[in-house]
Amino acid sequence: RLAKIAAEAERKRKGFHCLSSWNGAHTGVKDYVEKNMRDPDSFEHIETRITPVDKYGEHTLVMKYRAKNGFGGMATGVALAKVASAGCYATITSLN
Repeated sequence: RLAKIAAEAERKRKGFHCLSSWNGAHTGVKDYVEKNMRDPDSFEHIETRITPVDKYGEHTLVMKYRAKNGFGGMATGVALAKVASAGCYATITSLN
């Protein structure tokens, strides 16, 4: 039982509790990026990385994705966000 509690605490420290167990994405960040692009149907999640919690109770998140650009070709983009460890809500800090 103590091992399970310790494992869950470590998972939260690393920020994994805020990511989807299905595809590893942060649902809020993924949805925001997808809804704010020219062709939302072309969105493809590549990967999401998250840092351990900092002294402010936040994680830094980096999501890489692929989508159609204005010329119809596929381009790779990156979204950066701060994620609150408590509640897992995200604030987008950069999107390109």
